[in-house]
Amino acid sequence: MSLFPEFLVWMREGCRSRSVCVPGGMVCRSRISLQTKVPRCSPPTQTDAVDATEPAEDVLWSTARISASELLFGSGEITPGGTARILGMIGPPENLSEQSNVVNIGAGLGGTARAIAIEYDGWVAGYESDPALAAAAMAPERADKVISSSGSGVKASKLNVKVSAKAKIEHADLTKLKLKKKKYDCAVACNALFTVPDKAAVLKKVAASLTPYSELLMTDYFVAEGMEDSPEFHQWIGSEPVPPCLWTIDAFSQVLADSGFELRICDDITDQFRADIVRNFEAFTARCQNKDMPAHQIAPLLQLVDLWVCRVMAMDAGMITMYKLVGLKSR
Repeated sequence: MSLFPEFLVWMREGCRSRSVCVPGGMVCRSRISLQTKVPRCSPPTQTDAVDATEPAEDVLWSTARISASELLFGSGEITPGGTARILGMIGPPENLSEQSNVVNIGAGLGGTARAIAIEYDGWVAGYESDPALAAAAMAPERADKVISSSGSGVKASKLNVKVSAKAKIEHADLTKLKLKKKKYDCAVACNALFTVPDKAAVLKKVAASLTPYSELLMTDYFVAEGMEDSPEFHQWIGSEPVPPCLWTIDAFSQVLADSGFELRICDDITDQFRADIVRNFEAFTARCQNKDMPAHQIAPLLQLVDLWVCRVMAMDAGMITMYKLVGLKSR
């Protein structure tokens, strides 16, 4: 089954004034320009290829949604390019050792945590705010299975290492983390704070948990300066499954400093992140050429397509940005 070819053309051309149809009869209503409002993206209806034999799951990260995410982004991944980017930010193997302790905020399905344990042989404590994701991250088929080398950045020579004992994911309220003081040598957070209202609480707890002169490595979404109160921005917020609480990069940088971090790197990577999205969908489409997709996977895949359509539109309209930040604990 050939999935999403028109969607990919639309993404490459730049989400400006084109609607895109995807399998199942669903239309991602992607008519947007810098002057028009971002439409709320509608999920598939009950008739959109739902397998009646599968019990309904009244949670955001259902088993079907998790499976769809891994089909799109790789084993243990819920966002494009995340693990490879974090590994690139950590740098060469000598930057961490087998004695290093890393805290992973917003660990998702554990892909980044396991990759760090494989690449650097360090110990990783991951914390995830969604209970279904945290449970899935530690499911035997995932916790004892190392990440695929495709797009992960992990060296092929290290792909047979079992890491379930060295990379553990727990469910936790990120604003109420109980982290040991001065325990960790590095903190990583991949798109973890954009739905957290009290970001200062998380950053202060992370700072207290780091040893002196350790680094916080993170990527996240931010609202563009001047767009905070725009109707278009708030309409995009309404399209998200969990309402984002985005700050401007300047406001966030100030809270980082107040929490005890010296900001060393602050790079706008919106274009790179957008390219990651397109690349993942291209790879998925190539894998699925002329293949039949199980009926129960269609609806969650379409939901994810709709989600990422809206995010790309918001980026192209200049409303939201993606930044890479490195903060050094200064005290």
